[in-house]
Amino acid sequence: MTGIGFTELLMIGAVLLLFIGPKQMVVVVRFVVRWWFIIKKQFEKIRDELFDMPEIQKMIAEIKHDVYGEKPEDSSPENSSERHDN
Repeated sequence: MTGIGFTELLMIGAVLLLFIGPKQMVVVVRFVVRWWFIIKKQFEKIRDELFDMPEIQKMIAEIKHDVYGEKPEDSSPENSSERHDN
């Protein structure tokens, strides 16, 4: 996630406790956690919106094709190999 382990969090907590005290620590932690989740939610929303764009989907398919040799998924009727001439 962030690369911060339990030991680091414990050290940050001890330093906060020493510098701001136990009463203000609760307020500061609530403030930081609240903003952390707001920022995280916004980044997830932006990421989801970007991956829903057709241009991005096409680029991802091309990269998969180049890297893994997977056939790009194209559902357009012009490029479909399953044409039915009736």
